[in-house]
Amino acid sequence: MHPQIRSCLKVSAAIAIIVIGSVFSCASPTLKAQTNTAFNPADKFSVPPYNGVISFAANGTYQNAALKNDTWTFTDLQIQGSQSLEYLSFSAQNCNVTIASYHSSIYSLNVAILNYLVQGKGKQIINMGTGSQSVAEWSVFYLNRVLSNGDNWRVSQNGTVIVNGLAGNVTILYYGFMGGENTSNLPFYVQHSVAIVSAVAVAVTVVVAVAIKVKTKDNTKPAKTQLKINSEPSRIKIKMDGPQG
Repeated sequence: MHPQIRSCLKVSAAIAIIVIGSVFSCASPTLKAQTNTAFNPADKFSVPPYNGVISFAANGTYQNAALKNDTWTFTDLQIQGSQSLEYLSFSAQNCNVTIASYHSSIYSLNVAILNYLVQGKGKQIINMGTGSQSVAEWSVFYLNRVLSNGDNWRVSQNGTVIVNGLAGNVTILYYGFMGGENTSNLPFYVQHSVAIVSAVAVAVTVVVAVAIKVKTKDNTKPAKTQLKINSEPSRIKIKMDGPQG
């Protein structure tokens, strides 16, 4: 992955951690006692029947990774710079996917944010283990805008998200209230959490897009050439033969 893109993803992840952490006071992930398997960005998780490849933007660990029914399932997944994810199933069809980050928070609101990059306009099938809740919302951010359900993506009742035909930076947001309780008695930041989380996701995708655009512009900007012109008139000496008057 291009170093500039990796740097932008680190910045976006930092923004998400700071903002979501300050709003929802999310706790640090609990360290597991068991020894997990380590991976790095060079490791590829292929889906041969679908011509898909899944990788990660940073180092990390998992307790178990298995390919079943053309879908990779990871348990106790920990990506460096992200929070731990107990369960993730991911399938890629006719595309290469680089999973960049995952962040979550649980108060009365359960929030999950998954960010990844896609090469090729294929299909991704994702399940973050959110299950089904009576009050839940899903959003997909792409090219600095929110895509409505049915616009290149859809979600099933069991929380499986299917994204199709998008290439580039994709962010999936999930927010659901536990048990579907009445939110009128909850604090302001919880009642308006959907708007707050959406604003965070927009900020994250804008940072990535602007940084990449600036880098591209710098690379294509023509070099400045300075030309000095001596305005002093030249002095020409003419020597003439013969007597001079």
